[in-house]
Formats: sequence, structure tokens, C-alpha cells
Amino acid sequence: MTDVTPARTPMDLKLKLRVVQGACKDKHMHSSYRSKVGALMYLATTTMPQIAYVVKELSRHLQHPTPLHMQACDRVLAYVKYCLITNQYKITYSKDGSDLIAACDASWGDIYETAKSTSGVMFMYKGAALVWYSQTQRCVTHSSTESELVALDATVREFEYLKKIMLEFKLKVPAPVTVLEDNKSCIRLTEKTTDHQRTKHIRIRYHYVRELVKEGLVRMQHQHTDQQPADLLTKQLGEYKQQLFTQYVLGMKRLPMTDRTKRQI
Repeated sequence: MTDVTPARTPMDLKLKLRVVQGACKDKHMHSSYRSKVGALMYLATTTMPQIAYVVKELSRHLQHPTPLHMQACDRVLAYVKYCLITNQYKITYSKDGSDLIAACDASWGDIYETAKSTSGVMFMYKGAALVWYSQTQRCVTHSSTESELVALDATVREFEYLKKIMLEFKLKVPAPVTVLEDNKSCIRLTEKTTDHQRTKHIRIRYHYVRELVKEGLVRMQHQHTDQQPADLLTKQLGEYKQQLFTQYVLGMKRLPMTDRTKRQI
């Protein structure tokens, strides 16, 4: 990485990577790409939530990478170098930080080859990210609301698992736990008891979320998209949002209040 020019974002804002069928003929590039993505995957799952989405995207092309995929991979390494040079981007927990809080988001139909969506799930504890992941949803959804419900379902299931671990360590589990969600239609579906004809097919699979809300274990909170930290896990961002959300999830700074947010208080 000594000859890499540092980059302030891990992925170009307009870049769209496409899956190439068949085996890669360039064995050297194939091996190098897989090695780099493997190293980045370790960082993305342990200490750098801000690159989780990009690494998820890169990992879809392990079978047949192209020079464009390799260039995108090197861009992430350039961003890692930028983080190392600044020596600021470290996960920092605070005793005065808030208790467990969750955020989830979905990017509807963003996978070009299959029309599947991307889910982003994040849990913050004591002011910084504790658990996070970005993954392609297993099913094709019919609307952005349904894709958000799939992500929300994954979030509350993760909460059930985290709750058991926290109780084992005798840590306080908030009741209810707050989930930040930027889709108002998704929030309404967790609150009402009747289903619209267009969303009836969702009821059976994701009624579990509604039950937790009803029991007071989960509280939905609308979060404007300009302040949705889970965006880090579902899409590439420009420099401003990349830095803003990264500093927030690492426990470096709080999110600034926008005019829209002030009007909601």
C-alpha cells in the first residue's frame, strides 16, 4: 500500500459493478483479487463498518473479477490507507454513551443481475457500533417498503440474539430498544393491525416484528434519510455523508441536527 494514493471514500459514487459469467482466465489477477477481498473482509467485519457495503459488493465477483473490479478493490485499500494516515477512525466507546440502539436500511432492487435488495443492520452501544453487517436479501421484494421490512425483520432477530448475550454478561437491556428507520410506510405496517391488499403477502413472514412492537420490546423511530447511519451499509456515499456517518458509528461525533430534524422535536 506504500504506492497507493489515499482516497477519502471507499467507492466511487457512480460505480456499478456487474457480475461476469464464467471462469477468470487471468489466474494471477484472480488470486490477487481474492486475497485482497479476504483481507478487506476481515476489516469490514471487525473494526471498519464503513467499508462493509463495499466489501460485500466486491465479494460478489470472486469467481470472475475484471480489471474494473480490481480497480474498485484498490480504491478500498486507498481508503484504508487514508484512515491509517489520519489515525482518527477508531471505534471508541464511551461510559456516557447511550444504551443499545439499532438502525436498519435497505436498498431496493440494487442487485442488477437478480433484482434483489441489500439489507443493512447496525447496533450501537455506548456511543459506537457494536454489531453491523451488509448483505444481499435472499428473496426478491415487490416494493421498497417490503425490502425495508425484510431488513427490519433481520434487525429484530439480531436483537433477540444480542439480548441473550447481554443478559449472560448481566448488562442492562433497554426495553423497548429503539430502531431507527427512514421508511414511514414500513413503520406504519409495524403499528397497524390490518393489512392492505398490496401488503397481505408480507403479513405471514414479518408479523414477528409487529408482535415485538406490540409487546413493547421494540420501538420504531423515524429517522430522516439524511441522518440514517445504516446508509453506510446499503449504498456508496459521497465524501460528506461517508465522513459524517463514519464518525458517528465509530463514536467520534454525534449527528448534527438538520432543519428538518429540529422541526420534528
